[in-house]
Amino acid sequence: MKLRAICLTLAIGAGVSASSISVADVDAADWSMRELAQRGIAYLHMQLSKDIGTRSRISIEPISGTNDQALQWRACTTAVRWTHTIVNAETGRVLVHAQCADGATWRVPLSMRVTTDADVYVSARELRVDEPIDAAAWRIERVQLAALPATLLSPPQDLAGLTPRRALRAGVVLRPSDLRPLPWIRRGDSVTVRVNGAGFELRTVAIALADARPGEELRLRNAQTGRALQGRATAPGVVTATVTAFGTAD
Repeated sequence: MKLRAICLTLAIGAGVSASSISVADVDAADWSMRELAQRGIAYLHMQLSKDIGTRSRISIEPISGTNDQALQWRACTTAVRWTHTIVNAETGRVLVHAQCADGATWRVPLSMRVTTDADVYVSARELRVDEPIDAAAWRIERVQLAALPATLLSPPQDLAGLTPRRALRAGVVLRPSDLRPLPWIRRGDSVTVRVNGAGFELRTVAIALADARPGEELRLRNAQTGRALQGRATAPGVVTATVTAFGTAD
């Protein structure tokens, strides 16, 4: 099967990507499983190169069934639409679909395994829960991954302001799920409370009754009246509350 002209159009979605290969002057030949797998690998490599970047080396192999030459599909003379879904980013498993809808209607699933070589952050020492991470806490290593780098923390992502959500031993490849922001507010802190209403803003001082990370809600106690109120951490040492939350708190 010969392809003399290929035009690529990309549409990236959340977790799913699609590409239509519009073909001009295609030899009338049926598609074998091997040919579909080869083009599926090429399609997926192109898509992942855009998502992951050129600094990572990407290897893709079909998981099973792609060398069965007994399977044939009629030639698709106008367009083959390729889509892929990341089945398990932790293990690098991706499902690619080839679909023809020009009269020879068929849709073929192709299961692929992706491995990559990429620069990632690795813990340089044992890290405690909620220990502030400084430059000495991590190092950059190039490792082979049985996973997609989107599930990992790769340079140049900034680790400033993050802390482990669980204890980590030295040499662990860091993932977003391993870290969380440092609290903006600590229990017992004196914080500024902004009370927003219709066309006005009031400010007061309150004592935090709990820790709060960016965007988290917490309860406070007004430093002057002793009344409790609730708000949301919107900046280090700053809580925003509504008039309702401020006026009706116990």
